[in-house]
Amino acid sequence: MMPDPAVPTIPTPEETKKREDLSAFTLNLLKAMLKSGYYAPEHPGSRNAKEGLFKEFLTVIEGKEELTYIRREDRVKNDVVVEGFSDDLLSLSSVITMGASELFIPKFLEYFARQNLVSFSFKAEITQSEFEKFVDIMSETPKKELGKEELGQALTRKILENDIVHVSTIFDVDLIGMTRKLPWRVELVITRLKKDLSLIPLFRSYKKEALEETKAKVVGDIIRPLHDSDTLKDFLVNCDLVCEDLKNIGQLDIEAQVFESLQPGILIKTVKALQDEFEKSQALLELSEDNQVARVITERSRDLLKKVSARLVRDSIPEGLSILLSLHSKEILSMADLSEEARNVVIAKKMTDGFLKDEQKFLEGLKTVKDGGVLKRYMDQLLRIMLELFERDLHVSGLRIVNVLFDLSEKRNLENELISEKYSQIILPRLKHGFLSAPKEAREEIARTLIRFGNLSVPYLIEVLHESEDKRVRNSASTALAAIGIQAGEMLLKELTDTKQPWYFHRNLIGLLGKIKFAPAVPVIEKYAAHEDARVREAVIESLALLRGHDAEPIILKALTDPEAKIKNRAFVLLKSLKCSHPLFVRHCLGIIARREPHAEEENEEIQLLACSALSVMEGMTPELRAEAEETLRKAVEPEDKSMLKMFKKKKWKDKSPKVQAAINDILTKLGTR
Repeated sequence: MMPDPAVPTIPTPEETKKREDLSAFTLNLLKAMLKSGYYAPEHPGSRNAKEGLFKEFLTVIEGKEELTYIRREDRVKNDVVVEGFSDDLLSLSSVITMGASELFIPKFLEYFARQNLVSFSFKAEITQSEFEKFVDIMSETPKKELGKEELGQALTRKILENDIVHVSTIFDVDLIGMTRKLPWRVELVITRLKKDLSLIPLFRSYKKEALEETKAKVVGDIIRPLHDSDTLKDFLVNCDLVCEDLKNIGQLDIEAQVFESLQPGILIKTVKALQDEFEKSQALLELSEDNQVARVITERSRDLLKKVSARLVRDSIPEGLSILLSLHSKEILSMADLSEEARNVVIAKKMTDGFLKDEQKFLEGLKTVKDGGVLKRYMDQLLRIMLELFERDLHVSGLRIVNVLFDLSEKRNLENELISEKYSQIILPRLKHGFLSAPKEAREEIARTLIRFGNLSVPYLIEVLHESEDKRVRNSASTALAAIGIQAGEMLLKELTDTKQPWYFHRNLIGLLGKIKFAPAVPVIEKYAAHEDARVREAVIESLALLRGHDAEPIILKALTDPEAKIKNRAFVLLKSLKCSHPLFVRHCLGIIARREPHAEEENEEIQLLACSALSVMEGMTPELRAEAEETLRKAVEPEDKSMLKMFKKKKWKDKSPKVQAAINDILTKLGTR
């Protein structure tokens, strides 16, 4: 149901001026209608009452199609509503100042009641002559002997006699006696449309050859303000009432005109509202077969949905596919009514159901196809099944089809259609979607299939790194990219140059570029060596060790002084693996092992053993460095004084543990001093 006029928000200065113009015009219009009634139209008093009024109207109507005043009475509030001035219905009480509205609105309502008037509309094309004639007619004091019905008919007759084409009126007598319970807004629209169409042939200016154009304009003017999908739905379902008893007007197809006039967004909302109405009325009919209103609404809704489907098919409107499929499932549309895309989906659903009954039999049968041409002809159907399986979240079943096709192409040396642009652009987005949403087992299966697509998969896996908040999913994507290898290098490097991405994205890319040994990435990776996040810095030294080997030692050596212990330890391990013999690293290791005074802090046994291990594999130390190492190591294991005097001496050194002593002795043996 159309909501009552909303209370407006605080208007802009421009809007305030427009509302002031509307308020002034409306007040003067009512004054003219009330005052003119005292005089004949040609009397100076009547002319003075209308002086400048049309000019005020032109100011208000500028940029608009029409201006309508509606009597609105209910249990809560009596008011006059304006339509056409803004996008929504506007209450006059929200436009006119409070003091004026308390006096003015009751008089306006009194005027409506005296004339048995429900609404009147000025169209933008109205001439000054038509406007002033209408004011004169509506100013006349109703004859007491006329009843409500006769008064409305008499005023309508005068409007026709004066050929006032660009004003539309609804009197109480015009309201259609509804057997269907309708919202007041819809009832008013249907009433006005029926009356305006019925009057077309009666105007003196009517031209038969322009009938179709005139009808279309009348319908367009009346339905234009309808922006709400529920109101549009109610109007469409009940607009058959417009056609009742209309003669000399020819064929009407109001529904088609409405459907053609709607923008895609509101069209889709209206279609969904029609679907809901169909289901609701169908449910009521099942409860009571004698419910005639429900029967009419069900049939009307069905016919409308069938009619609107033609536009959904023709214009390929977004969301149209799902609606067409839904209507087909409810048996409202036949296969012939569907778009080609929708028909393919329906066929795929049926084929998928067949596939799921015996997957193994289906796949074994596929493997027996020996003719490459036959296999290619099957491709479209097979991929429809695969996409439908993905739609049902049956990822593993869908992947079986893809992998069988890969296997067949490889075994028979066929041109691999799967990696063509046509098919890869269909398959890969679905694989990516599954990768993001599927459980771990299915994700691992999807990853293996993505690897088979090679570099075509890289953009989609990078998107996963961007989009997923799940660390496990990102790790799986990184593993797949690493398996694709050097083919992924250029795209990964391009992404790494975007410094605005989150730290974990950079960390993953840096690690990947190192794993795939993509040498051109080195200069870019080095720029991240001082990154604020320790995990990125760790990835940098690991990747550079893989990419540059010994040439990466200077940057890794700097990491030995990193404030994060984890980075220092990682740098230590990497330098050991490189068998680094740089003096800085040698002295770093010796510093860990060197003998400490009793009060000094000493590295734990594990770290000392690691330093010993690093020294034991070093190659190429200079003679000077070798001598320095021997001296430090010998002092580290030098025994304490065991003489009787020991008890009188203060302990000078900390003793190394037996394991560390053994490791140091092994190094000294290799150096030739043991």
